[in-house]
Amino acid sequence: MAGYKGQKLAGTASQWSFSHFVTAVATDEIGQVFGFALGNGRIRCVTFAKEQAHVSHELKVHDGAILAMIAWGGGGFVSAGDDGAIKRILPDGSITEWVRHPGQWVERLLALPDGRLAYGLGKMLRLLDPVSGAVTELGPHDSTVAGFDVLGGRIAVAHYNAISLWDYTTGQPADPPRLDWKGSNLVVAQAPDGSHIATATQSGDIHVWRLADKNEMRMSGYPGKIRSLSWTKDSQLLFASGAPVLAGWRFDGPGPEGRAPLELTEGNEDALLTQVAAHPSRTLAACGLDDGSIAVVDILTGSGAALGVTRNAPVSTLGWSESGGYLLAGSEDGRAVIVSLERIDAMLG
Repeated sequence: MAGYKGQKLAGTASQWSFSHFVTAVATDEIGQVFGFALGNGRIRCVTFAKEQAHVSHELKVHDGAILAMIAWGGGGFVSAGDDGAIKRILPDGSITEWVRHPGQWVERLLALPDGRLAYGLGKMLRLLDPVSGAVTELGPHDSTVAGFDVLGGRIAVAHYNAISLWDYTTGQPADPPRLDWKGSNLVVAQAPDGSHIATATQSGDIHVWRLADKNEMRMSGYPGKIRSLSWTKDSQLLFASGAPVLAGWRFDGPGPEGRAPLELTEGNEDALLTQVAAHPSRTLAACGLDDGSIAVVDILTGSGAALGVTRNAPVSTLGWSESGGYLLAGSEDGRAVIVSLERIDAMLG
């Protein structure tokens, strides 16, 4: 289990065991439902009121694995799977298919501020208006869309050799600005204040651009593939998976160049981070590891706590609810936890 300062969260989380790989987690705070997407195409739903009683219900949504799931405005969820379908799961449990792409996988979903849904399909980024059914296509890019992130009216799209910056508010823009970096860019994350854009690459490093002057920074030496990036709300720290410790690169003042990152867990050589997630408003950072544990640390005080999700498989997904009131995690062997912020605060002191 990850090293940390403080007490364990043992016995303070709602722990669950599902039948398949947990591929995604999301919280519908309007309907007060926790959602766990599974590798068998089903979603397990846990209502807030029944969490402690360990009561859940299951919905069959996709033919095959669910690859992505997000909470949706107005309540409920939207999911995508390896059956090529994107479906809306309403708060009453009914399911509506929005679109289907036979023979293709839809692996990532993103809700845009204007009410549209963004998803990658081959070399194109598609923006779907679920009300009218209208679709705007951005691309083609140099390769299959690997990842994307929205900030205001800008979508940053990761693909081979570059990050493309699209202004999705202008209809169908052409020739978007690019941030070039050779190789496969896997993940992209924009700093909340718009100052920097970070990408993780196939070669195990992080590349960051400061947009004001296009200054570039590179942080290398990660022993594992970086599949997850997360900025703190104030844009001062950037966390990444793929390392044995939860470490934040500093973007205050002079930036990360020539400075060691802020290490928040002790770590060990036998476990690498698989997921990272900074709290949406508080000075908390969470991580999941391939030894089946998660850790939560207060960035300011250094106090932390850890919890074993499972002993048999890596943590596959991790995320805070939109308000930050809950932390959810799932593992490759179907184990999962729900931890409230109140419980985390109690353990951190």
